[in-house]
Amino acid sequence: REGFPYFYFLLLKTLYAIFGYSPIVSRGLSAVLGILSIYMIAKLGEKMFSKQAGIFAALILAFSEYAIFISQDARPYTFYLFSVLLTYNFLINYLKDVSKINAIKYGLSLGLLLNVNFFAAINVVSQGILLVLFYFIIDANNRKIYIKYTLLTIIITFILFAPNIYKLLLLSISIQSIHT
Repeated sequence: REGFPYFYFLLLKTLYAIFGYSPIVSRGLSAVLGILSIYMIAKLGEKMFSKQAGIFAALILAFSEYAIFISQDARPYTFYLFSVLLTYNFLINYLKDVSKINAIKYGLSLGLLLNVNFFAAINVVSQGILLVLFYFIIDANNRKIYIKYTLLTIIITFILFAPNIYKLLLLSISIQSIHT
C-alpha cells in the first residue's frame, strides 16, 4: 500500500503513456519539480522580504544536498515541496488582495497540496491559523467579504481533496490494525 494520495502517480502514469516507461521519465518529473521549487522559493522570498532574499533562498535550496537527492528520486517529495511553496505564494497574494480570483487560485493550490501528500494537512492547518489571525488585523469593513472568499477557498480545497478521502480512510485503518 502506498501512503500517498493518487495525484502524483496518475501524473507519472500519464507521462509514461506519453514518453514511455523509463527512469528518465520518472526521475525527470522529480527533477522538473525540484527546479520549479527553486523558482517558487525565490518568488516567496521576494514577496515576503526582498528580491535579494528570494535569490538567497533559491541558492540555498539549489545547493541543498537533500533537495538535490529528492530531485533525483522517483517519489513525490519534490512535488510536495513545490506544492507547499506554491500555496504560500498564493496565500500571500490572497492576503495582499482579498479577491475572488485570488481565493480561487489559493483554493486550487491547497487542493493540489492535499492531493500530493496526506501530511499536507499540517500545512493547511498552519495556513488556516494564519487566515484566522489575519481576520483580526484587517479593517472591520472588509471582514464580511474576507469570510466569504475564505469559505470559497475552503470549499474548493475540500472538493479537490474529496477523491482521496477513501484512500485516507484505508490508510488510517491499516495503521490502526498495525497498532492493535
